[in-house]
Amino acid sequence: CFDYVLQANPEAVGAMNNKSYVLFRMENFPEAEKWAQKALDLSPNNVDSMINLGIATAQNDKKEEALELWERASVLDPDNSKIWSNWGNTLRDMNRIIDSEEKCRRACELDPHDINAMNNLANALRDQGGVEEPLELYQKSTDLLPENHIGHFNRALLLIDQERFNEALVSARYAIAFEKNNSSYYSALSVALRETDDIFGAQVAAGRAIKLDPDNPEPYIDMADVLLKSDRHDDGLAVLEKAKQLNPDSDRVHMKLSMVQDLLSEYEQALESIDAALALSPASPVLWVQKAMLLLKSSRSEEAIETIDYALTLAPRFVKALCLKAEILISTNNNDEAKDVIAQARAIDDTVPG
Repeated sequence: CFDYVLQANPEAVGAMNNKSYVLFRMENFPEAEKWAQKALDLSPNNVDSMINLGIATAQNDKKEEALELWERASVLDPDNSKIWSNWGNTLRDMNRIIDSEEKCRRACELDPHDINAMNNLANALRDQGGVEEPLELYQKSTDLLPENHIGHFNRALLLIDQERFNEALVSARYAIAFEKNNSSYYSALSVALRETDDIFGAQVAAGRAIKLDPDNPEPYIDMADVLLKSDRHDDGLAVLEKAKQLNPDSDRVHMKLSMVQDLLSEYEQALESIDAALALSPASPVLWVQKAMLLLKSSRSEEAIETIDYALTLAPRFVKALCLKAEILISTNNNDEAKDVIAQARAIDDTVPG
């Protein structure tokens, strides 16, 4: 209907904003940006136009331009939670995780029922190694809107990270119930099924993910994990090589190759693979933790402690990193310092063993 409106009035800003939003939902980001820019040119202080343009420019990898738009919009409408939430999301995409948390918290304060803000804040906290608060936020978002499949999916991912696989199964199945054509949701289901020893179900779920998105390397990685769990190492490595062919620049492919090489005690090759992953995602604390663990296994404790300390500069509340640091310290007979680090971890997550 907005096209009819624009035919009658080519300068109808509201219709332009509606068209931009629909194009964004269709993932036609260049056209979404074009129409949002037209709207903003006609009405330079229109906050809706700024929001649409900010989202579209961020998706078109013009994140610095998006930040400028969020700054302008926040001056014009400082109590608009959508501005702060999307601002935080852009910062997260730029790996500015602590800044992202700050903006998303502001969004949640302004509107405690803003589901996107909750999800974005939970994501920023998860990136820093948070567990209970992001889980609560994901749960709250799905309680408010049960069909919020993104919230169910993100909760499943965090539960998988925490090895709470039975709970992850529930969340992954809810995500799929509300969105049956997202390959990532089947990938999460595959992981949870694999780790609860339903190997056949895991293989079926991974196969469904591949069928939905055959050019995406991610579901191939999940299929490789299922094969590796079945001790089919050669088949698993072959599937990982397929994933690498699809996207040589996938940090996750290199990370998984590193993990397989680690299982085979090929630590030098594993370190090469994790370095390849870090070259692609140098701000990922998870990758730095993986490297520190490999260095420890290679009896390179001094380098391991330097690496884990760097991971903790990226994510100071990352419990897994703190626990690994304590393990490294114990390996070098620094037991008192290790106790202090464990105390830090327990202050964040009281389920950490003393």
